[in-house]
Amino acid sequence: MVFDNAASDPDYRDHHTPRIYGLRSYISMPITLADGELFGTLCAIDSSPSNVNNPMVLRTFKLFAELISDHLDAGESLKAAHVSLERERELAELREHRRSSFADRLSQPLPGFT
Repeated sequence: MVFDNAASDPDYRDHHTPRIYGLRSYISMPITLADGELFGTLCAIDSSPSNVNNPMVLRTFKLFAELISDHLDAGESLKAAHVSLERERELAELREHRRSSFADRLSQPLPGFT
């Protein structure tokens, strides 16, 4: 959603929200995660008319929304990698403990064979 001047925009000049809050210009870009889930929106609001409905501003907002999405997805991937690494460490410790315990038992003579 984007408009440069709510007062002259045919879709928003009679809309109650810009009128109540004194919004003149507005831009909103969805932040969509890699799995398709909508995280939220990146918004800019101004009480003065601004030229936000143009390709350069729209592209900039789209790129920032993608950057935020990528950062959020990277954080989730990093968290999953840490959980996986910790699980692997625990399994490695368990394997080492079992191997050590088994090796200790093998080094002891069998009863009656000393």
